Formats: sequence, structure tokens, C-alpha cells
Amino acid sequence: MPPQEAFLTYQTHASVQNFWNSYINACNTINAAGKEFIILETNTASCGVFAGASDSYFAGLYLIDLALQGASIGMSQILLHNGDLQLFTPPPNNMSTFRQWTTTPPYYSALIMSEVMEEEGSQVMDLLLNGNSTHTPGYAVYKDGQPIKLALFNYITDPSGANGAQFNFPSSQPAVRVKYFSTATGSTADKFNLTWAGQTMGDQFGSDGRLQGQEQTQTVQCNAGSCSVTVKAPQFALVFLDNQDSIDPVESTETWPW
Repeated sequence: MPPQEAFLTYQTHASVQNFWNSYINACNTINAAGKEFIILETNTASCGVFAGASDSYFAGLYLIDLALQGASIGMSQILLHNGDLQLFTPPPNNMSTFRQWTTTPPYYSALIMSEVMEEEGSQVMDLLLNGNSTHTPGYAVYKDGQPIKLALFNYITDPSGANGAQFNFPSSQPAVRVKYFSTATGSTADKFNLTWAGQTMGDQFGSDGRLQGQEQTQTVQCNAGSCSVTVKAPQFALVFLDNQDSIDPVESTETWPW
């Protein structure tokens, strides 16, 4: 498949659903037997990359969608195989050079999924929003049978803001908190300076493996039991329905010397 074709194909929720369709029956059988269904070595491309596509923001969106769709049919684990595309690449010369690493969009996908899913386990449902829209899908994430998060997508490329998606949902909370995965310029072709909750791994040869900037979690007020979250084109939003981050912001992060 030419990279240009792959770029367009993977910018849809339908491509993720089609990927998993052939696994649904096997997954049901394995789960019914009390076993876990684990898939190995998957990514945007098998044992390689689509240049300009596998290392773009769209790949970051696609892999989050791929993981959530897999979870929704009963997959328990997915191995993100890197092939020719590394999640991060060391400096081209001196390994001790400060901020000379390059971090690719699929790294953000893995980072974000660590917040989407609960450590004790989660249940995921594809909500088939907007008539099972291929450009603005969404998932509910459950813990112990209760919905605690929403994962909302907008695959459309339109930096003008005209194609932002508005997601409305009921809530018993006065407000919900939202973290966004965003591009630098509003294009799914962006490769660097992406942000997750306002923090970034920087530009090409601009990372030291730590997120840069201040974390930004937005608060959205609800009214009369209803909330509305806007997801720009393109963008991903993780909504915390219990108005709490999955990671306590009060807890400090310890950096180990080496």
C-alpha cells in the first residue's frame, strides 16, 4: 500500500473496526473459556512503516483507537511492535547531548493509554456515536461496572475550527475534567511538538525523555445534569467523569539518577 493511501485509510474509525472484525468470534470463544486473548506485533504497518504516515499525529490517534477497539471486543493485551519506527530515537552522535532524542507520535499513544485504562482493569465500550461516525467516534471506559471516563476522537483535519465536534452527555457531577492530545498546527500530518495535556516531548532532536511544560487539565462545567465537551479537528479528548484525574496530581514524580 502506498503511504499516501495508508495515510487516508487510517484516518477513520472504520479502519480500526475492520481490523478487529475478524477477531471477534475467536475473542468471544477464548474469553468464554476463561482465557486471555493477547495479540502480538501490531501497529500501523507490519514489520515496517509507511513513510510520512506511521510517524505522524494520525498514527497517534489511530493507535489509541486501535487499542480501545481491541479492548471493546475483549482483547486483554496488545503488543505495539515498532519495526522500523522506534517510539524514540537516540541522538545521532554523542549520547550525552542534552535534549537530542526524537520522540515519535506512537509514544504518545502508549503514554495516553496508560491513563485511559485503570491499573486494576477496565471495561471498554464503543459507543457508536453519531450513527457510528467514522470521523468522530467515542468510547466509555468502565471500572467495576461504572462509567468513569470517555475517550473522544475527531479525525478531521481542519485548523480553521469549523469542524470541531461537540459531544453531549449526562453527568451527575457539577463539572468534568478533560485532557487533550493535540497537534502543533492542526494537521494530522504533524510529527513533532505534539501535546498531551499541554505537555510535549518537543521537536525533532528536542527531547530528553521527559515531558516539557506544565500539565493542563481543563475543567468543563456541567448544567442541569448535562455536559458538553468540544474536540477540535483533529484532536483526542480523555474525559474524567468522576471529576478526578487517574493519577493524583498531588503525588510527586520521582526521577531516578543514572
